[in-house]
Amino acid sequence: MGAPVTGYKLRKVIESIVKALDIEIEEEPFNVVNDMELSMPELVWDPLKLNSHIVDMDGVEFWQQKGIQCQNNGRVDAAMDYYRQGLRKNPTNLVLIYSIAICYSKLKKY
Repeated sequence: MGAPVTGYKLRKVIESIVKALDIEIEEEPFNVVNDMELSMPELVWDPLKLNSHIVDMDGVEFWQQKGIQCQNNGRVDAAMDYYRQGLRKNPTNLVLIYSIAICYSKLKKY
């Protein structure tokens, strides 16, 4: 591999790529407005529906579930933060304490 292209050479490379793209675009014109029809549903403000999605963030279960989701997605540090937030609500919750211990084990922080 050679040295990275910088400065004037980089500008020339970018200009040649843009010029090549312009030529291709001129050969096959595409008009987004005329060729595609975009439609979006009308947004309706429904406070009852909005409130139905609010979860009890004061409950330990909420923080435990968020931690489990993060842990399943490989975000162990974020999971630990959620478990700790749950422990702030209930410091004696053994499931959260165990979950944090599992996270430390996965991070190899013994």
